[in-house]
Amino acid sequence: ISNRGDNSIATYTIENQTLTLRNTIPCGGDWPRHATLDPAGTHLYVSNQNSGTITWLPRDPATGELSKVAGHTKATAVAMVLFP
Repeated sequence: ISNRGDNSIATYTIENQTLTLRNTIPCGGDWPRHATLDPAGTHLYVSNQNSGTITWLPRDPATGELSKVAGHTKATAVAMVLFP
């Protein structure tokens, strides 16, 4: 889940129909508008509306755990990240 107020990504687990917060990690930009996994599931890409950036965070496909931002690129008026 992208948190626009504190510019972070929150991850949760679902077990026995119960949602539990796992972790919150900075998204590396301002006002995360959209987040999506790459087709391999190894990175989470975040479009940051107010900073005009796309950032990416490594993701462990086995656990779903995210690591700190690994990179970014400028993207004017970014709202979403889509993969073909």
